[in-house]
Amino acid sequence: MTTNTTVLTGAAIKYAANLNTLCAALNDAQATAREQGFGLDEALAGTDVDLALLPIFGGLAISNTDDIWSWDATHLITTDEHGKFVVRRRTAREGYRAAYYVAGGGQSDVVLTTPEQSDLPDANLIALAQAEFAEQGSDLAGGQIVVGYWQGR
Repeated sequence: MTTNTTVLTGAAIKYAANLNTLCAALNDAQATAREQGFGLDEALAGTDVDLALLPIFGGLAISNTDDIWSWDATHLITTDEHGKFVVRRRTAREGYRAAYYVAGGGQSDVVLTTPEQSDLPDANLIALAQAEFAEQGSDLAGGQIVVGYWQGR
């Protein structure tokens, strides 16, 4: 890659405003690098971009980051079977924003919403959780429904 292209590509990655713009910048950089016969690591060697330290946009930290390049509260960047960077929804294994029941002692083992619902506003998550809780025939006595980050076991 030419020096100007490398610098612009590095800046687009380093200063991406959100997960989607970072993913697009990574794919653009990878496509340009491939056109010129380089791998992405080689193409970014002249920049201060470290692919192991890409920007993170919030959300629960992920302990196993194999093939996970960045994340936010509800989605993450990984690669598909062709090596293209893609944004996908978090799963319970990676943690996601959810409504869950917290018993009086502060312990919780009951998540009441799904990863697919993680983009909803807090009030909607709580309403869904209350409906799920009632459907299970459970009683809120001694506890409450809260919104936070849930990581499955």
